[in-house]
Amino acid sequence: LVKLIMQDPDFLILDEPTNHLDVETIEWLEEYLRLKAKGVVVVSHDRFFLQKVCNKIVEIENKQIEIYKMDYNKYVNEKQLRYEFNLSSYENQQDEIKKLQEYILKNNKTPSKIGQVNDRKRKLDNMKILSKPVKTNEKVTFEIEGFRHKKAHYVDMLDATIGTSDGILKNINFTITGGDRIGIIGDNGAGKSTLIKTITKEIPHLSGNVILHQKIKVGYFEQEQTTLDDDKTIYETIEELMKDETSTMIRKHLAKFLFKREDVFKKVSVLSGGEKVRLLFATFGLKRYDMIILDEPTNHLDLSAKEELESVLKQYMGTLIVISHDRYFLNEVINKVFYINNGSYEIFDGNYEYYLKHKSYFKEEKVKKITKVKREKKKNNTSFKKLETELKNLEKEKEEYNVLVSKEEIYSDWEKMNEINEKIKVIDLRVEEIYNIFKNFDRNESQN
Repeated sequence: LVKLIMQDPDFLILDEPTNHLDVETIEWLEEYLRLKAKGVVVVSHDRFFLQKVCNKIVEIENKQIEIYKMDYNKYVNEKQLRYEFNLSSYENQQDEIKKLQEYILKNNKTPSKIGQVNDRKRKLDNMKILSKPVKTNEKVTFEIEGFRHKKAHYVDMLDATIGTSDGILKNINFTITGGDRIGIIGDNGAGKSTLIKTITKEIPHLSGNVILHQKIKVGYFEQEQTTLDDDKTIYETIEELMKDETSTMIRKHLAKFLFKREDVFKKVSVLSGGEKVRLLFATFGLKRYDMIILDEPTNHLDLSAKEELESVLKQYMGTLIVISHDRYFLNEVINKVFYINNGSYEIFDGNYEYYLKHKSYFKEEKVKKITKVKREKKKNNTSFKKLETELKNLEKEKEEYNVLVSKEEIYSDWEKMNEINEKIKVIDLRVEEIYNIFKNFDRNESQN
């Protein structure tokens, strides 16, 4: 990705660029593509990413292409409006066809009305017949039953240290109770999967206490889906869990997950990533889990399947722990964020948008505090004050330019976009110079 960007192409063509990136890197890529890339064509199931980066959506559905000259959120609304309009047009035309045909049939042998009959026949012959609009592709339809023991402790971590001998996370004090819906986020390698595997006792903790309370029935969705047996067929996998049921009932259950006819006899080893995800949830649908742990469950799912999974998890009554880089998905299904960063953690009591808002607030407060200390320390240093004022003005100017490039009359005009991007580059260079002056000043101060 870096190599491509450094070539400064006129167009970047990206196929699922966010699949293996952590959240911080995705946010950086969004900023780059939005402000500095000349042109971008992207295939992605990351709805947050699409909203940030794209100003035109090209949808391929039912072997047809539909173009929407708008951002992703507006496209979702517009798609529904177009569907309703097309359905109404189709139904109105069908009503008109029916009336014309009935008139022709009724008056075809009446000499005095032959002229009107022929007019209606010509109208039918010249009519461009509309196809009935199809709303969506076939969807998975299933439920996951679960119990919620409100206020009961499911997991207790007391002064726990987890990871390698040096520790990835230290001094964790955290309780998971019935009804919690937790999203675990952080950079790649920060310790997200390690945290989950420690909770499930797959790997031991290093010190302190990690208690998974008895009688808590846990379902674990691994990123690699290693819990599935490659040597078994789809049918055999579910048959093992439905031993007392008939073949018809087994097939009915599999049909809910879009496994039909001869497909049920496919071996697990030949399934695609998306098919394995569906099969794993087919097994989850037969078990009443108190707590479900999901490690990157949306990696191989298309948008329709993601939306269906979101709907299912919203209805799930048990406790949920999710690792995901899909920010839209997290926002829909969680009510608490466990954020891991540089060997420490922070807990936010809200969904992903709540986390973003408060994370920014904490950063702003930290910057304000540092700025205040510097001001007090060097209040007689006129040049230092001038630099701070200049920095504020530059940041304000950049913010105004960022607002401009989000307007259609600007982003649709490449000359204006390039002009603004060049101005932003100049601002960025000056801001970097000022920060380097600040860094050198701090370094000198510490040496003194």
